[in-house]
Parts: sequence; C-alpha cells; structure tokens
Amino acid sequence: MVYLNCYKELEEMDRIRANKISVKMLSIDRVSKKRSDPYVYQYRTLDNFWAIIESDSFWATNARFSNDQEEQHLGMEKLREVLGDNIKENQSLGDFYIVCFCDENDKLSQWRGYAAEGVSIGFDFNNIRPFYIKEKNEDKYRRVYNSCYKVQYINEHTSKDIFADKFDLNLSDNENNYENIRRQAADIIAYVKHDGFYEEAESRLVFSERDTDLSDCIQYRNVGNIKVPYIVVKAGDIEKRKCSKCMIRLNFESTMAKELEKNLSKCISKMRNVEVVNCTDTGKGSTDDRKCFGCTLREPYIPGVNRQNPVCRYACSGPEEFHIENRNEIYISDSKNQEDVYNEVQSFLVNRGEELKNVKIWCEGHLPIRKITVGNLRNKEIVAESIRHYCKQHYWLRSVDVNYSCTPFRSSLI
Repeated sequence: MVYLNCYKELEEMDRIRANKISVKMLSIDRVSKKRSDPYVYQYRTLDNFWAIIESDSFWATNARFSNDQEEQHLGMEKLREVLGDNIKENQSLGDFYIVCFCDENDKLSQWRGYAAEGVSIGFDFNNIRPFYIKEKNEDKYRRVYNSCYKVQYINEHTSKDIFADKFDLNLSDNENNYENIRRQAADIIAYVKHDGFYEEAESRLVFSERDTDLSDCIQYRNVGNIKVPYIVVKAGDIEKRKCSKCMIRLNFESTMAKELEKNLSKCISKMRNVEVVNCTDTGKGSTDDRKCFGCTLREPYIPGVNRQNPVCRYACSGPEEFHIENRNEIYISDSKNQEDVYNEVQSFLVNRGEELKNVKIWCEGHLPIRKITVGNLRNKEIVAESIRHYCKQHYWLRSVDVNYSCTPFRSSLI
C-alpha cells in the first residue's frame, strides 16, 4: 500500500508539472542562479507573524483583493493580444488565491510597506510539495501539490513577443499552439503583475479551482467594511501523519553521508517504521534537483522497476543527471512518531560533538520556515528572544535562524 501511494503521488506531481508548464521556468530561475539564499520571504507584522507560527498555517487571499488594482486585468489584455481573440475572463480564470513572498530578505521597501513593526519569515518553497487546504466547517483538508513561482512584471506597452518570451509561449501560426496557450491562461495570468510593483521582487503560491474544489474552503475576514475571501493552507495532514513510515534523509557530502547513514541507522534500529536514506548515494537512484532533500520514490523503495531508476519527483531537467547541493541538513518525513525520531537524531548529533554541532534538522509536514529576521524595532532584542524561546519549545522550529535586520529602518518619528 505504501508503494502504491508513492506511485499515486508521483503521478499527481507529474500532472501538476504538466498543468504548470507555462510557469515551470519561473521556479527553476531561482535555483539556476545558484543563490546562496534560496528562500522566499514574507514580511509580516508581529501579530500576523504569531498567527502564522502558532497555527503552523497561512492564509491565501483571493487575488482580486490584492494591492494591484489591475490584478488579472493586465495579464488578460496581454493574453488577448497574443491570441488575437477575445478570452472571456470568467470562463478562463475563475477565482484563485495567492500567498505572496519576496525573493529578498531584509529589503527596505518591504519593511516600509508590510512590516514597519514586524519580522520577515524565510520559507523553503523551491520544490513541488503537498499543501493541505482546510475545509471551513470540519477538521478536514483538501490536498494539492504546488510550488512557488516568480511573478513576471509587464506594463501596457510590453509587446506580445516579450510577454510570450516570459512564459516560453510558442507563437508560431499553429492552432494547437494557440489552444495550449488558452488552456494555460489561468496559470499565466496568475503570475502577471504591473511593473510598477517591480521593487517587490515577488514570488507566489497560487491555489485555484483547477487544483481542487474550493467552495467548502472559502472563509472571510473583515478589512474595514469589506469582507475579504481567503483560504487556510497547511503543509501537513493529521490523518496522513498517522499511517506514514518515517524517512530520515541525509544531505551531506558523500563521505560524511555514508558514515552518518551507517551510524545513525544503528542508533535508530530499535525504532519501528524508521529508515535512513543517504541522498548522495548515486547508486540508489538518480535525481536532478539541485535543492533535492531526498525522495522515497527512488529505486530502493519501488519494487518491480527492473533496475531502471525512476525519475525523481522533483526533476527539472533530464533524469540521467545527478545534481545535489550538500547543505549539511537532515530531513525527517511527516509521520506519527516524528518528534521521537527528531529527539533521537538530535541526541545522536549532540553525542558526535563539534563536528555536527551546526547541522540543521528539518521536519516535513510543517511550514518550511528556515529564517526569521526581526525588524529594527525599539524592543527588537526581547522580540528576538521571545521568538527563539518559542522555537526551542517546538521541535520542528529548533533549527530556525533568528537574526536582526541590518537595515536601519524605523517608523517615522516626525
């Protein structure tokens, strides 16, 4: 049953990739630049920050209520120019819900606009991963697979050729090509924004009716005298957690990874349904994702593949290539006994001494928070201490870095 579920998961991720073909390169772009900081950031007031971290979830807001009054309209007009026909907006788009991020941390314009008295939260949203959208009347969730893609900035004068190039659209005079573009309309328009907002360097998570039926998930919050629709999104599901096998995935340079795999396997041998995976062992499957954190779909975990390495579920080029960025990190999959496994792994690292002192341990099934930067608040030291204390009491947050902004911005005193 576990392997059958793996196959279903792989098929679902491949389907999402196919549906998102028009924006695929928008995600790869962040990774291909080999940035030392691959994360995306949300700038939030302290109240909103605590709401996110305590609920282990965030809100995705209906895109029609964003700060860009031309949201959807500009992209729609450009797409009509590309296709040379009249796309009906309500038929092509429907509602979609967005969570917005900035590609840069500690950015002055973001402190000014969104978190004058707050923090920035760094997330690792590079790979396609499962998200769980909460139904409003019950403790049930709709699972969808998604990734964070970069917004493309245009204006009224952007030519259709430049617009097409941003989304790798084929404009050759072929009806099949134009039909493909029509099918991708919703995905394309969801990532278009006026270049007056270029400074925001935005990336987005977008959830729409194409992913799942959202009618039972929509809630409303008051903003002044307006009811703004939103959905609640989590990174884990309680029901799935009850039945999942726990995988400990090692991302280290090859020699250290082999040693850790051997010794850590001995350490946790007394625990049931736990397995250690060395993600740098190229003999056990192939992957081509530079940010890969390991995959249970690799050859040793799928029976009957006749020695053929399955394509990694996070693949972004050719399955024959193997790229991995050694980040000295350990990933623990979402499972019922995750906290017990975490404690065992942490104890193992502590006993190894200074060599592994700074190893990061990340836990799937929770928001992938990696950094928290406290703005230049008057009481920033006590705010940072409060956040560190909270993170230490929640095992999946213990590896999060909590630092201060280097930008000497503060709210105006005049």
